[in-house]
Amino acid sequence: MPISLLSLPAKDLQYAINSMDVSDLLAFSLCSKRTKNLVKSSNLQILRICAEVDENRIYLGMFVFQFRGNFQINIEKTIRIGLCEDFSIAFEREDGFQMWKNTEFTFSYLIAHFLSLSNISTLLRLQINNMVPIGYLDTVKQQFSKCQILEISEGCSEELTKMVFLKLAPLAGQVEVGNNPRDVSNLLTLNLSTVLFKDMRHPLELKLDDLLNLNIYDLCVRNTVISANELNRFLQLWMSNHGFYRPMMINLRSDNGWDSEKVMKGIKYDNVDKEPSFRLKREDGKELKVANIGPAISTAQLMPISLLSLPIADLQYALNCMDVSDLIAFSLCSKRTKNLVKSSNREIESISAKVDENRVRICIMAEIYREDANTRYYRNVVFKLFDSYIELHRNCGIEVWRKQEFTQSHWIAHILSIFDKSMIEELQICQACPIPYLDTVKKIILKCQKLEIRDRCPNDFAKIAISKLSSLAVEMVEINKNIFDDENDISKFLTLNLTSVSLCDHETPFKLKLEDLLTTNIAKLIIRTAIITEKELNRFVKLWIKGSQRFCRLEYIRLHLEDGIEMNRQEVFKGVKYQVTEDLGNLFALTRQDGKELRGSIEGTLILLLFR
Repeated sequence: MPISLLSLPAKDLQYAINSMDVSDLLAFSLCSKRTKNLVKSSNLQILRICAEVDENRIYLGMFVFQFRGNFQINIEKTIRIGLCEDFSIAFEREDGFQMWKNTEFTFSYLIAHFLSLSNISTLLRLQINNMVPIGYLDTVKQQFSKCQILEISEGCSEELTKMVFLKLAPLAGQVEVGNNPRDVSNLLTLNLSTVLFKDMRHPLELKLDDLLNLNIYDLCVRNTVISANELNRFLQLWMSNHGFYRPMMINLRSDNGWDSEKVMKGIKYDNVDKEPSFRLKREDGKELKVANIGPAISTAQLMPISLLSLPIADLQYALNCMDVSDLIAFSLCSKRTKNLVKSSNREIESISAKVDENRVRICIMAEIYREDANTRYYRNVVFKLFDSYIELHRNCGIEVWRKQEFTQSHWIAHILSIFDKSMIEELQICQACPIPYLDTVKKIILKCQKLEIRDRCPNDFAKIAISKLSSLAVEMVEINKNIFDDENDISKFLTLNLTSVSLCDHETPFKLKLEDLLTTNIAKLIIRTAIITEKELNRFVKLWIKGSQRFCRLEYIRLHLEDGIEMNRQEVFKGVKYQVTEDLGNLFALTRQDGKELRGSIEGTLILLLFR
């Protein structure tokens, strides 16, 4: 029996709110000002909010923490909200996406709303992926007033990278560029705080005028091309010019390095004690420190030590302080270092794999704790797999690690082993790849908890990918588009022996018939959105009661109908005796002669069937 939450006594209301699922709690906060304030006073904590732009859609990701019940259970979840092409909003739950249409909420309103539920003042990261239409950037700019980090992915074209930089960089405290454009002169004149060019493959070409006209407070280039003569000319002009120069730090790196004598030729400087650095001082009192000329112009240099010679307690402390990527590198040195890393029990959030074209990427999400600031945040460590080596994508660009005897499957097995994981948690097929490469993927990844087919995959390719890879998924297969061209396609798919399947497509609903439900061999089935008639559901229920399906593997069916189409429960149960269990939330219940039970609910556009 439904109850009015807001009519409960204060203590009972607070208990009910603290017992809610995170997704329901966020939806509850949108009902009114009062519900918003109630959620703010609950045990929900929004750790960070990020956004991702992919093609012509915006996804909002919230990383939330919740303390539930008397057993001190900490629940951490990632909630995704998508802004679709028609400006409707898709709210992701564990069972797929829930679409909100014809609502007064705008996407920018939702961002402000969720920020207000937390102590977060701005979006942490705005990530622009490839395939984003340039015209769509104005829509993105309208949705976000500012963010801490703007990330322009390495897959973005040169033209797209430049346009994103010009249009969106002023919104960010820090800009990270994954693909270096050939000409950045107009980009460097923008009044920005911090910019990192992290592309290691394509050196960024800089000239004297670029440095003279630079208006960025802190510039870091991980791979650059500029001559020692031009650096020398820049230093001479800085010494002679008493005007205003905004940059506070310029950090340049180069594969070839620079000759310090040529860089400092004709310039008066003081040596900095115990550092390979030079201090320049102008007549107006301004100072400039040039540090570590060689492969880099930088500001820090550390003395190496032998980690394995440290006492056990100190060694353990050193391992605990390591970044996840450094920890993996350390584990590859020997059997001893591998065992040391395993015994450190470093916890990570997840290990997933993405297949993009003809390459597998491994993504490790790890929690980072900054003791000095008493804050926690998450970062992804991304590897591209090859035989005998891997490419590591860090903030500083791309590093190559080689281990001659390793194959791609060895890399995965090693990473899973040191973090005490039995399998890849999620395998994503992002877009079409050569069909034979799917066999390679099957050899590399022996099993995963979840297989996801993304909506970029063509229908024919997606069907082949499912036939080859669905057996790898221990828990769920998720397909994010309707790939079934005719009725027979979906019927054949539903006969696969799978544990759990989620089908999601809001634009092209999945058409179901009686035979599909009768022959399905899937334990848990979630479809959003589905088309099925009351008559066929009624026939299915009657056949189930008669015991026509003696062996029925089904445990759970959840169907979401199209918006505006509601199922008539009376028609579904026409000629069927059933009970309504008001104490369990207005569920219906049927029991057949062999003791099997069917419970569920039919409310509006949602159909829920539970088989026991």
